[in-house]
Amino acid sequence: MNNPQLGERLKAIRKTKGYSQEALAEESKVSLKTIQRIENAKNDPTGDTIQRISSALNISPDELLDWKIVEDKSYLQAVNTSAFTFVIFPILGILLPAIMWFAKKDKIRDLNTLAKSLLNFQITWNILLLVGIIVYQFLMRYRIDTIQEITLYSFNPYYQYIKYFLISMNAFNFIMISFNLLKIRNGKNAFYWPHIKFIK
Repeated sequence: MNNPQLGERLKAIRKTKGYSQEALAEESKVSLKTIQRIENAKNDPTGDTIQRISSALNISPDELLDWKIVEDKSYLQAVNTSAFTFVIFPILGILLPAIMWFAKKDKIRDLNTLAKSLLNFQITWNILLLVGIIVYQFLMRYRIDTIQEITLYSFNPYYQYIKYFLISMNAFNFIMISFNLLKIRNGKNAFYWPHIKFIK
């Protein structure tokens, strides 16, 4: 039994993601004719086809098939805002958004994309923060091993390094979250940089 709603849904998501039918066919490794027939409600796609198309669009199969998925911009804003908890403890900027994501996963439009991007950014940020602190520890150890007379003044450049590093890292994270909060409020896709794709 053909499903016109699936065709409409696929067409809407494809256009939102900026894909032509040809580009989606190439990215998903599904024939152009199949894409056209699904959108025109002339073909019932197999599970494998749905999986390929969903993967190419970076959404879950449920988002493509389930018309009960709702728009909830306020929840997207709340997930983004929850990352501000990194100020209390860095790992909280990962844990709280992750909990909120799993609570509504595949039920709110664009939540999966937002959450993955946000979490990848927060994980990357935490790694960079840790690397910076480790570098500071090595610098301090090197300084202790090389100076003849230990004074507070001799360590001043290293104290300045860690102070400005921590201020810069926290300010950058704060600005990135705030910037994306404005984008979500304006109905635009969030963009977090830098981020390594730990979660795909």
